[in-house]
Amino acid sequence: MTAFHSENSGETWIVTDGSVGMEAQGIAVAKAVGLPYRLKRVQVEGAMRYLPAPLQTLIPPPLLLKSVASNEPLQAPWPRLVISIGRRSVPVAIALKRRAKAFGLHIQNPKVPASLFDLIAAPVHDGYIGPCLSPWYPEDECLPAAMGALRGCTRYP
Repeated sequence: MTAFHSENSGETWIVTDGSVGMEAQGIAVAKAVGLPYRLKRVQVEGAMRYLPAPLQTLIPPPLLLKSVASNEPLQAPWPRLVISIGRRSVPVAIALKRRAKAFGLHIQNPKVPASLFDLIAAPVHDGYIGPCLSPWYPEDECLPAAMGALRGCTRYP
């Protein structure tokens, strides 16, 4: 579990490639958690975009973030919670999580090691196997633990 950084803003950053459906999923989770949120529409640019996502996750966050185009600056004050949706957002979300020392939640199969996130919410049809929360199956034994983890990353009980 991530130890939060003292410079965190208390906000949630929703990191996507700008797809409306992905943004809607992130907004729904952010509203449920109760933190204010900002949408960060990101795209890796330049030579970095030719590296496969699993290799991009190995790049030091400051270097990777220099290669990212975003609708808003990716700089302090950092978020307390990073919600990413879709595989194109994975390397940027991991870099932000590391840089901000924030809690990282990914929605869908990230196709990188689960240990890079604090929580993964993957639908069954994604074929993700590993520790996760599956909101499409509330009887999942991970659900109570996952909700407790999300509550722990907010300022509210």
